[in-house]
Amino acid sequence: MHAASNVKRINGLKSKRIALGNPGSGTRVLAKTILLANGIDDENAAFQSIGGSKAAQALAAGEVDAAFFVSARVTDGMSALIRNPAIRVVNFPRAETYKRLYSYLLRIQAPEGVLAPEANVPPRNLDLVAPTTALVTRNDLHPALIDLVLGAANRVHQPGNLFTPADTFPSPNFVDFPLSSDARRYFKSGPTFLRRVLPFWAAVLVERLLIMLVPLITIMIPLFKIAPPAYRWGVRRKILRWYKELREIEAVVYVGENVPSREELETRLDEMQREAGHIKLPLGYAEQLYHLRLHIAFVKQLMMASAEESPAKAPA
Repeated sequence: MHAASNVKRINGLKSKRIALGNPGSGTRVLAKTILLANGIDDENAAFQSIGGSKAAQALAAGEVDAAFFVSARVTDGMSALIRNPAIRVVNFPRAETYKRLYSYLLRIQAPEGVLAPEANVPPRNLDLVAPTTALVTRNDLHPALIDLVLGAANRVHQPGNLFTPADTFPSPNFVDFPLSSDARRYFKSGPTFLRRVLPFWAAVLVERLLIMLVPLITIMIPLFKIAPPAYRWGVRRKILRWYKELREIEAVVYVGENVPSREELETRLDEMQREAGHIKLPLGYAEQLYHLRLHIAFVKQLMMASAEESPAKAPA
């Protein structure tokens, strides 16, 4: 703004010639927002659709009374304007008000002399407002890429600049769009442990494997509990299946009528003894195998003793 102007607040720009910025630019949108909030529109002010270097030249030449500039750094054109004694930077005493009204605005302070120390510009501390840049993606962006993008943004913007202190950006604040859960997690705790210690491709691979392993482990835990009893039952079944026939033979010995000949029973018991000797069992179950063979021998002895006591009742 021209130094000769007595405008101290934005609402003093009524009836002035104002460079809003190029059509479609963010500068134009922000300028119109602030001007409309102060009751200034194209009916009570002369808006001109120029911005950047053209706006700077027009302001220096007196073709406009005020111009809006939005920049992350002081450009050469802006530097020349700042050093021009006929131009002054306007203070925003209500910077906090604009910040409260518009969530995407940030209140910043330009200390005395920070723009041009040799010329002591500005001559006093100034309150300014600046829009924050929103990093917006599609909903189908892969979550793994969110960490990469935010990591790059952090490396670029974390050191800060002339107007922004270090560690201010990137930030989960000042956003109008919903913040993704992965971005929220990044701002809260940073990159995951795996992505801090492993290359990106390896970290993503391990994380995918973990996602697959979690439900697999959930299924395997009950299987691990069931497997030992099932295994023990499977081993014991190899032995227990012989006891059914062994008990039937023992019952035949006691009945002693309408039964197969004792020679057939002895032959069957001998076969059972041989077959039992070929059963393959883990060493820990050998005791049960020997018990089976002892029981077979016991039934055979019982049958022989019964034959000696009752030779007349022996089966024909």
